[in-house]
Amino acid sequence: MPHSAILSGITIVVVEDYPETPSGISRFLTRHGAKVLPSPDAFEGLQAVREHRPDIVLSDIRLPKRDGFELLQDIRALGAESGGNAPVIAISGIVGAWNRPKTNSPLSETIGTSSSNTPPKSPMP
Repeated sequence: MPHSAILSGITIVVVEDYPETPSGISRFLTRHGAKVLPSPDAFEGLQAVREHRPDIVLSDIRLPKRDGFELLQDIRALGAESGGNAPVIAISGIVGAWNRPKTNSPLSETIGTSSSNTPPKSPMP
């Protein structure tokens, strides 16, 4: 069965350090017509945004050296003319207390974790 080209003309930067993840995402997106630029870290992801001005950025939250939130700040600092206004979608494999970020980190504050083993705060009341 042929795949649709619903993403034809769309450029997507995928920033992920785990090698199998961008490969699978890239295969899926390119089958639907997207141009995908995989990047293994925040530095290469920022360079790809600067050079290609993508329509969308998919970024892992937990990256080596600079995390996804720092990458988002760097992208926004580029300004619209250099791709700084591209929508950024955060992706993550964070699934449990053993994999939680340190308390008081930007990631911890954003997803609502703490040093205790309580689940993240719900965004809904």
